[in-house]
Amino acid sequence: MTNSPSWGSRLRAQRQKAGLSQDALAELCECHQTAISLIESDTNRPGDLLKVRLARALEVDPAELFPLSDLVEVGE
Repeated sequence: MTNSPSWGSRLRAQRQKAGLSQDALAELCECHQTAISLIESDTNRPGDLLKVRLARALEVDPAELFPLSDLVEVGE
């Protein structure tokens, strides 16, 4: 397992860096604020469409927020 930040912590950091509230980000992504909260708390993981919407809203590459390496454990 890697020691990289979780998806939720990366999303929260990028959202805060962009100066957006959870509500504002949710509006930009056409989702509910609760979805943003659940992702940031690492309770839920976003689907592919929401990953793209989040990255576009935050003006980052989707792989920066949700790296593939987080999904695959070496040796599994």
